[in-house]
Amino acid sequence: MNIPFASAARRMALPAGEYRVQKVAYDSSVLLIQRTDHAAATVVTSFAAQANAKQAQSKLLFHRYRNRYFLSQIWIAGSARGSEQRDAGTGHDCCPPHRTQA
Repeated sequence: MNIPFASAARRMALPAGEYRVQKVAYDSSVLLIQRTDHAAATVVTSFAAQANAKQAQSKLLFHRYRNRYFLSQIWIAGSARGSEQRDAGTGHDCCPPHRTQA
């Protein structure tokens, strides 16, 4: 998945680029988020999220706080189940988030 802007996941900086997201183990809630060129990676604990309908495309959703983006949700095409980050970054005490899709 392409992330066209610098972002963060659990306070780990992720530069813009192409990323692969995968579970560390089949039944795990831990996800590996890694650039396809292996220049950046992080591991995050995710929580189950449920959509009203199956997703038409895979996508990453981000919260924006001022000029910083924090990973919020991960959705996979063909599934109504996704993953979310309960603490989508810092800054939510200072201003309301704006949701951005990559």
